[in-house]
Formats: sequence, structure tokens, C-alpha cells
Amino acid sequence: MAPLARWEPDDALEALHRAGLEVWGVEPARWPPDAPQPRTHRQALTFVTRGITDPHLLLVFGGLEELEAWRLWLARYWKARPYLFVKDNLLLLVSRDLSPDEAAVLHAALDHLGQ
Repeated sequence: MAPLARWEPDDALEALHRAGLEVWGVEPARWPPDAPQPRTHRQALTFVTRGITDPHLLLVFGGLEELEAWRLWLARYWKARPYLFVKDNLLLLVSRDLSPDEAAVLHAALDHLGQ
């Protein structure tokens, strides 16, 4: 198995910018203390792009086990599948304000990290 690349949030945001996407409103993600999702991420950011009101979620993980906890949790939400993208230690959950084709643009931008 290939080693897990370690990307930072700035790497992901820069890849989106290089793909011609306007990104703004970047801030730490906030959840209520009793929110059910895992707390295994190292960093969590929300941001918006043109045409959405519900922000995208970018999670950064320290390792595969932490990432897997989120993937298992999200697997229950089958509607999230076209909007979920994983690249090494990054997980991007694209806003459902976009169509699956529009979400694929963000996925492709992150897929080119390191190239």
C-alpha cells in the first residue's frame, strides 16, 4: 500500500483556485457539542463557491483510521455519495446545492494535487 500523502487545507484551497474556482468564506467548521459525527479529523473547514448557500466541508486527517471513521459514518447518508471525494488525507463533502456534475469539478481539482 502506498504511503498516505499529507495535504494541508491550503494545498486543497490552492488546487481549487488553480482550477479557476472562486473560494471564499473559509472558516473553521463548527458543530454543536452533541452533534453525532466523528471527531477524528485534525482540521475541519467550511467554504463557499459560486452558486451555493450551504457551504462545502473540507476535512484533514492525520491517518487512515481517522479518515475511515468519517467514511463509515457518511456511508449511512447515501445521498452524499456524489458529493464525497477523498484524496489521501483529505475528505471533501461538496454542498448539495451543486449538481453531481458541478461537484465533479471540485473533485477533479483536488484529484490533481501533487501533479
